[in-house]
Amino acid sequence: MWNETSEPLPGNDVLTSYVAACTIATVKKNPAAQALGRLGGVARAKKLSVAELSEIGKKAAQARMKKLSAAERSAIAKKAVEVRIAKLGQKRRKEV
Repeated sequence: MWNETSEPLPGNDVLTSYVAACTIATVKKNPAAQALGRLGGVARAKKLSVAELSEIGKKAAQARMKKLSAAERSAIAKKAVEVRIAKLGQKRRKEV
């Protein structure tokens, strides 16, 4: 009897890739449903306050950051600091 600890069945990877290819090729999204989904998102965003929209954005950014490695997060943070410094420099030049 086959279980997870048994050897994989011969040709199983070929079958899996074939099924995946067939599934991807046959599944298509309805363009009308996609358009309605976008409209719903725009309507929801208009109803939210600035604070609520900001909170949702922060949660989304945190979820994306969890997927990154520590090195990738560090690189993003360094780039953000560089951008802030550059903006401050431009702002100070305009004042002078």
